[in-house]
Amino acid sequence: MDSQKNIINYDGLYGDVNGKYSAEYIFLELIATRSQTFDWNIKPHIHTNLFQVFMVENGQIDFQDATQNHQVKAPCIFLIPPTHLHGLTYSTNVRGY
Repeated sequence: MDSQKNIINYDGLYGDVNGKYSAEYIFLELIATRSQTFDWNIKPHIHTNLFQVFMVENGQIDFQDATQNHQVKAPCIFLIPPTHLHGLTYSTNVRGY
């Protein structure tokens, strides 16, 4: 991942600058719901208090962390812990949660 001068830190979900969630909060949405809104490209960012679980049923995701790029292909489950720098580029046929 290219070095970023202004990494966005979200307390909640990507793109939600006002989100504040309790530790007991569980949120589920289709991958396409948020990623399509951002043209299938989620820029590098971190979440302070959010542990993410992705279940990919179809398609692929190019996952960028601080040091490497990874291609994640369906079917799979992958996890992103809080404060882990990441960006995601989805194939337009991606399906999952």
